[in-house]
Amino acid sequence: MSKRGRPLAPLELGPAEKESLEQLVRRRGAGHLEVLRAKVVLWAAEGLSNNEIVRRTGSAPRRWANGASGSLKTGRPG
Repeated sequence: MSKRGRPLAPLELGPAEKESLEQLVRRRGAGHLEVLRAKVVLWAAEGLSNNEIVRRTGSAPRRWANGASGSLKTGRPG
């Protein structure tokens, strides 16, 4: 079976960016969607497919990974 769709662009996080996202996921009081976006970015950086991310979250990742941590508060890349 061949893969369908566009190939995934690699997402690389620096150590500080990764640590910041991991802290956000663990932080009490963080907003649910902010935590979900952080998890999506971390999973994408681990190389999980969009289908696997959708399975884990129940929603499509869309553009959340495009801006890494810079887009977490707004939901928009960059």
